[in-house]
Amino acid sequence: MAKRLTLTNSNTPITLEGVKKDYFTIQDFINTYEDFLVYKKAENLAERTLADYHRCHKYMVDYIYEWYSDTDIRYDINLHRSYISWMLERVQASTVNIRIRYLKVYLKFLEEEGYVNDSINHRVKKVKQVVNEKKPLTDSDVTNMLKQVNLTSYAGLRDYTFMTLMLSVGTRVNETVNIRVKDIYLYEKYIIINGETAKNRTERIVPINSKIIPNLKKLIEISNNVGSPWLFLSSVSSDQVKLTHMKQQITDYGKKAKLDKSSSPHKLRHTAITNMIKNGSNPLDVSKIAGHSSLEITMAYYHNCVKDLHKAIENDTLSIITDKKRGRN
Repeated sequence: MAKRLTLTNSNTPITLEGVKKDYFTIQDFINTYEDFLVYKKAENLAERTLADYHRCHKYMVDYIYEWYSDTDIRYDINLHRSYISWMLERVQASTVNIRIRYLKVYLKFLEEEGYVNDSINHRVKKVKQVVNEKKPLTDSDVTNMLKQVNLTSYAGLRDYTFMTLMLSVGTRVNETVNIRVKDIYLYEKYIIINGETAKNRTERIVPINSKIIPNLKKLIEISNNVGSPWLFLSSVSSDQVKLTHMKQQITDYGKKAKLDKSSSPHKLRHTAITNMIKNGSNPLDVSKIAGHSSLEITMAYYHNCVKDLHKAIENDTLSIITDKKRGRN
């Protein structure tokens, strides 16, 4: 007859500690992000991009630790649904979608690397948002903004050239700050945007408007005289001007001009790209100049005004028929 199994004093008590779980937990979801960052670093992503990934993940981690008392429970889609719902009560839908975009890259990594078996990534969707058309600066806005610059000082010359360059070819503010003297080819009329500072890590060439060349020459001469490799310098130390300073300068000029819209650096880029397209430039060329990763991004900058809409129907079917009749009469 088989003996009944009993616990004695010599038996090890049964506890949850040390028991290996056969499922992926929420804590695993948090911890595995370090492996993900190593994976992304191996792709040679820019430090700024890596920082964006880390920041978006931290938002979610903070949420988890605030609302989950136990993070050793099974990880599933409900974590993301509750997090998205929580965000929608606190930030705009556009911000939520930015965080979801970064999140989905991590979810794809978890699936492809075999950390999770469930396909959660395709079930996490961006939320619906009201798309408000972001209008570019008008010609009057640009004129009034540039009038606020004091061109009798180095800082004024620098800021004026900085803004007119962005308004001409739509360089990003970070790319513009990091332009070096050796990147500028005045005779050939182009500037090389260094791949190390470009958003998509790809070097590209942007043309120079002839009207900007005289000011570029002055800045190059000043940089050479003080022995700096950078085009845009601080007016107090002769070092490279800070990105944060130029962002604030551009915003301040817009405030002084009393614009009824934002005058952020991105607004200058937005204005440049929009105007290039509306003035008849080839969208493919504009996409290359702007450094967009796809033509779809470039076309999103097109903005119709009432006059544009009327122009669009000047050669519609009715107009063509009417013109032909008038020709016969």
